[in-house]
Amino acid sequence: MAADVPGLWPWLASHPVSDLLAGLLLVVALAVVLWRSRRITAEIARTRAARRELAAEHDLLETVFAATSDAILVLDEDHRVLAVNETAARRFGRSVPGMLGCDILAMTDPAIVDARRERYRQALATGQPMRFTDVRDGRTLDNVLSPLPAGPTGKKRLAVYARDVSHEAEARRAIEESRDRLEKLLRLTPAVIAVTTLPDGRFLDINATFSSLTGYSRDDVLGRTAEELGIWIDFEASARIVRAIEAEGLVRNMEIEVRFKDGRTATGLFSGIPVEGYGEPCLLSVMMDITGRKAMERALRLAKEEAEAASQTQNRFLSLVSHEVRTPLNTILGMVDLLRDSGLTPGQEALLRAQEEAGENLLRLFSDILDVSRVHSGHLAFCREAYDPRELAHRLGREYADRAGAKGLALTVDVAPDAPRKALGDPDRVGQVLGNLLDNAVKFTPAGTVRLTVALGGGQLRYTVADTGIGIPEEARARVFEPFTQLDASTTRPFGGTGLGLTLCALLTRSMGGRIWLDSAPGAGSAFHVALPLGDTEA
Repeated sequence: MAADVPGLWPWLASHPVSDLLAGLLLVVALAVVLWRSRRITAEIARTRAARRELAAEHDLLETVFAATSDAILVLDEDHRVLAVNETAARRFGRSVPGMLGCDILAMTDPAIVDARRERYRQALATGQPMRFTDVRDGRTLDNVLSPLPAGPTGKKRLAVYARDVSHEAEARRAIEESRDRLEKLLRLTPAVIAVTTLPDGRFLDINATFSSLTGYSRDDVLGRTAEELGIWIDFEASARIVRAIEAEGLVRNMEIEVRFKDGRTATGLFSGIPVEGYGEPCLLSVMMDITGRKAMERALRLAKEEAEAASQTQNRFLSLVSHEVRTPLNTILGMVDLLRDSGLTPGQEALLRAQEEAGENLLRLFSDILDVSRVHSGHLAFCREAYDPRELAHRLGREYADRAGAKGLALTVDVAPDAPRKALGDPDRVGQVLGNLLDNAVKFTPAGTVRLTVALGGGQLRYTVADTGIGIPEEARARVFEPFTQLDASTTRPFGGTGLGLTLCALLTRSMGGRIWLDSAPGAGSAFHVALPLGDTEA
């Protein structure tokens, strides 16, 4: 192969072997130097990269160390500060450089120096982390002492971590207080409270009222359903509760029938709302025992029915008596008219007049009784027709003028310019109300005047009957419209009457959609006001 290279043999023949070996060694040495140089260059590059990475990690740790809200210190076994972050420095009221190399115990509250020195000693002696909590300046601090490996000097080192857990402690206290209040409420509430699973209804928890009312203990019910215990009388109750939750998201005031452990039955008012608890969907339910209330409602309903029946019986009786008495009474009054025309002596005429007045008073009494009975029973009919309020007032004035004149009273009718000429209603019932008021005014006015006024007030027809009579005391005004109320309840009762007139006025006025009230003072007369709707006078 060497023979194929032109001039190789002559060259080899002209150079000695030693020169060849030297050249070869030189080539090998150059190759080794080149390879070594390349390794060194690569190693330098790796070292620089590692240093950059280490510097970045160091910067990151320094940033975290400085930025953390936990106070962090590193102490040697002589309690001198080797490292400290900004949070710890601020808590001691110093700067980071101002703390380095200082004895931490010299900066600690004298009241806890001895206790803190002992904790440092124990942690360094045992080599085990130590945790404790202390309260300073209104703050709660959670402290951890962690022994570290010895440093270059061979001295032991100790890392101190102090976290401010004041907010967490306050939150825990608030939660504990809330839990305590809730437990007290659950114990004291008269309501039955239970937590059951959804949708199968297995009991997870109950309050004390549940046990005291139903007789079932916690061990009796936990893990079982109301159906299994026989609590539901209505076996569809559970399904109705589930349907209500699906439809409305909760159950509110559902009446259910339940059976207690001893076999007694009761009516409960059930409410419930889905909640998350016990690691699964639950139903928080509240039930009030309304058995007593339901019994009271039944008793009240029965009493009301009995009262209504008694009232109907009374109304029928009054109606029957009134009709039965009015017939012979009308006959008696008719005979009085016949006797007056038969030529009587003055004495007989006086007796006959007294008999006639008594009969008319008795007839008016039975009419009032019958009307009151009809109003209460709802059987009194009211017509609705057009009438002239002015003409009605003048007619009543003429009817009562003679009676007032017989007592020396002046009866006047005043029609205001705005008084309407047309109204819709029952003129006979309006006249009955005003007639009773005029009759009372004449009766209770010894001297002076009686005045009937017609006007328009507040869009309503306004009648007022005013007198200059004895007046009504303030304490009696609120009850003058009550049945059988009389200002003079003595046995002599100089003014007479049954006390039904004003009651009938109030009942008739309200039945016609109006209202009645009075203004009065003792010795200053009275004014009774009646306000009635005008009705649709354009119809």
